[in-house]
Amino acid sequence: RYKAYWNAKHSANTININLTKIKAFLNWCHKKGHISKPIEIEKVKAPQKPVSYISDQYFKEIMALDSIDNYYKRVFLFYRETGLRRSEPFNAVLAGNWLIVKAEKSKTSRERNTELNNTLINIYEEIILDINTPKKQNSRWADGNAKLQLEKHRSIQDRYSKQFKKACKEIGINRHFHNLRDTYAVRMWAITGDIYYVSKLIGHTSVTMTEKYADFNLRRLLCDFPTLAGSIKNRLKMEKFGKEDTNLEDTLRKFGCIA
Repeated sequence: RYKAYWNAKHSANTININLTKIKAFLNWCHKKGHISKPIEIEKVKAPQKPVSYISDQYFKEIMALDSIDNYYKRVFLFYRETGLRRSEPFNAVLAGNWLIVKAEKSKTSRERNTELNNTLINIYEEIILDINTPKKQNSRWADGNAKLQLEKHRSIQDRYSKQFKKACKEIGINRHFHNLRDTYAVRMWAITGDIYYVSKLIGHTSVTMTEKYADFNLRRLLCDFPTLAGSIKNRLKMEKFGKEDTNLEDTLRKFGCIA
């Protein structure tokens, strides 16, 4: 009756999230002896949401927007290059060039370690400065921009999401901040072809959660990520992908996918 009632009111994914919480509560009831046996709950069928990533061209257009503060552009770059969840930099500590999210602060209850280069360390320090600067002293709040003044009650994370959504809208695409993490995962799979390694990098508890990032044709990724051309071409030459099309490079150049 519960599933039937919410069928037309919520998406299948939302219903399943709620069913998971109900199941956890009932399992607790069984453990405490309030009910005599576990109760099996079948989730509703939900189509897997396709992964949306940000191609090199789209990201280049975002970074060229005059309407987006350069600070936010650096933040976008940071998340695309690290694959971190939106909240993770706020719950992490920097040890040398390693950004560490302790298990108790991690969504998956597992410690996560992400290596940063000097550029990413500088951006992370900017993020921390933004977090620790009082709003009345923060130039992003006190620059006379009426819209930013109205956003004072919003969290920094919400600002990041809003600025990214604004940038995507301006270049004519429908993307969300989480798609920067998706982009990281897709790019890493395109480079390595190792879905288990990618799963570990992005902090999934099961490789099944990561397999969606491998559902892309390498030739399409070569067109969307020309900056990864060398690595992707090496994969295309591997025996398991068959003989490389000798006209592939000419075709990609014709359509402007590579220089």
